[in-house]
Amino acid sequence: MMIRTALACLGLGLLGPLQHAWAQDEQCQQVRQRYAQGTPSATAENEMAFCAAREGQVEQAFSFLEKALAKGLHDYRQVADDEDYLPLRPDPRWPALLQRLAQAEQAYLKTINAELKALHDADQADRRAPGIDWAVVGPRDDERRARVLALAAQGQLKAADDYYHAALVMQHGRTPEDYAQAMQWARQAWTLDPQHHGARWLSAAAEDRHLHAQDKPQVWGTQYRKPKGQERWTQEPFDREARTDAEREAMGVPTLARSEQRLQRMNAAPAH
Repeated sequence: MMIRTALACLGLGLLGPLQHAWAQDEQCQQVRQRYAQGTPSATAENEMAFCAAREGQVEQAFSFLEKALAKGLHDYRQVADDEDYLPLRPDPRWPALLQRLAQAEQAYLKTINAELKALHDADQADRRAPGIDWAVVGPRDDERRARVLALAAQGQLKAADDYYHAALVMQHGRTPEDYAQAMQWARQAWTLDPQHHGARWLSAAAEDRHLHAQDKPQVWGTQYRKPKGQERWTQEPFDREARTDAEREAMGVPTLARSEQRLQRMNAAPAH
């Protein structure tokens, strides 16, 4: 799901429960804005379902999930395991919906490189786990990137989601070259699928990481970090005039005002 991916890529998996709540609320504001602006894709319907479920709007959540299934939703594990869908689980419609979703996922896996998806899913699972041990996750990231590069060299990246899954793994790299590759593949994903909002966001985030890795100002505002020896989060260096807010919203990135509000709330929240 885009919201989960965005939080993980931002590093917000390291934040406390209250910080997660407001970060997800901000994401839901963007989800609703995008939904109202265009022809919703399966991903957009799924994101709306996620937000409705978080707010306890069970009927709306089921309605959006039905629309998402009709448009090709196939993320069985994310929906089945997502704790924000807890309000839906007691409903008798839930098991039947999951069964249909599992069938859709099996059909979807025949259209993409399943190993790339498994690498992507493992990357995200490591970042959703409580108390992340980077001494363990770091070497796993290295192994995943090596395998993604090997699959790319074999010509295994073909579908939009192949490029997206590969890009997300490379996004968690260590070098400017890793981030440049993530940016290139994310752009290829949304070139192949213009409705792939997750790939648009990932393209912007990878560009920002690529710039920061070279000690240059980010331009979209996706990156938040604590410099060594400091207690406060910052987006600096950040060239706020390099992109317009309209360009940010088109890429699924918060406006300058929203990113500044997020930064203030991150620094005001108690440490965990």
